[in-house]
Amino acid sequence: MSFDIPWYIENPIGIISSHFRKPNQTIQPYEFGENASKKTCLWLNKLPNLTGTKRFPGRFVEYPKGSGKIVERWENQTDSGQNKLTPSPTRWKERSKTYEGIANAMATQWGTHKNDLFP
Repeated sequence: MSFDIPWYIENPIGIISSHFRKPNQTIQPYEFGENASKKTCLWLNKLPNLTGTKRFPGRFVEYPKGSGKIVERWENQTDSGQNKLTPSPTRWKERSKTYEGIANAMATQWGTHKNDLFP
């Protein structure tokens, strides 16, 4: 799929890659100043890849305990890397949010993007 205008699709890792095409870019909220991990794919048309703005450092934990392996985790993760949200009727909505740092980078980096249609 391609059009003569800029567009993007944003979606966490999932089935879209096997039904549409491989993403142009995979990003993490922590690359944009957020205290969170959520691998997110971007499919881009006539837009450049996003550039991270400010990396938020995670906390370091030993996982599995006693293994000596040190891994980085963020506020929305347990030490094992699972999402901390408990089951609820609104869990889907909370998990589907676009982080503010990513949205700001999109507005800043793509909002001034020019092409043949928008001189």
